[in-house]
Amino acid sequence: MESCSIQVKTSKNAYRKNCHGNEGYQFDVGVSVIEKWSINLWYAFVDLQQQNDLSFKPQVFIVPSKWISDFVKPDFTRKVFFLTKEVANLCLERWDYIKETLQKNQKINTFVKT
Repeated sequence: MESCSIQVKTSKNAYRKNCHGNEGYQFDVGVSVIEKWSINLWYAFVDLQQQNDLSFKPQVFIVPSKWISDFVKPDFTRKVFFLTKEVANLCLERWDYIKETLQKNQKINTFVKT
């Protein structure tokens, strides 16, 4: 039986209208993400969006660890991962990526490495 790990990171308001000229979502991560990735390691970035309505459903972005490892550099003063809006749309509520990883689907390997 296959397994995978999911790291969960949350933000009360991850959305950024203009961050270094891009629209997207920013999440704090730890120094441990640097150069640490595996096809079986995924992140669930949860944007709570500071909603006061209790019926509100947070947005969850399912992101491969390789993307975070490639993005976050040791010289970053603050260890953050930025997910552009275009890429975020590919990751929003994509729990099927976890299923494909567990099934060793080769398509997911290609997706992770792009």
